[in-house]
Amino acid sequence: MTQKHNKGSKIQSPCPPALPQITVPSSMLAVTDLVLSKLSTANLAVFDLTNNAVSISLAEQMWKEGKPVSAICHGPAAITNVKDPNGKHIVSGRRVTSFSNEEEEQVQLTKAIPYLVETRLKEV
Repeated sequence: MTQKHNKGSKIQSPCPPALPQITVPSSMLAVTDLVLSKLSTANLAVFDLTNNAVSISLAEQMWKEGKPVSAICHGPAAITNVKDPNGKHIVSGRRVTSFSNEEEEQVQLTKAIPYLVETRLKEV
C-alpha cells in the first residue's frame, strides 16, 4: 500500500488499508464469528462489562477454544470475572497490565469509578 506523506512524498507501508469498523451488540456474536477478543473500552469496562454475562461468556468460550483474549487501558476490567474451564480466573497468576492506579490518580478519577482496575487484577 502506498501512502502520501504530508510533504507530498510517497512512502510504502506494509499495512493493509484499514478494515471497516463494525459495531454490533455482543449478544449477536458467537465465538465462531470471532478470531480474537480485544477489549479497549476506556473506563466504561469498569461500569458496563465487569459483570456482563454475555461479554464474560464470549471471553470464556474464546479462552476455552485457545483464541486470544486481550484488553488495553481499562479493558482488563472486562476480563476480571472471566474464568477458565476449571473455574480459575484467566488473569490469576499471570503478568498483566492495565490502566494503573497511579494513572487513575493522575486523571483524578479514583473516586469516580467503582474500583481501580490494577487493584482488581491483583485481587484475582
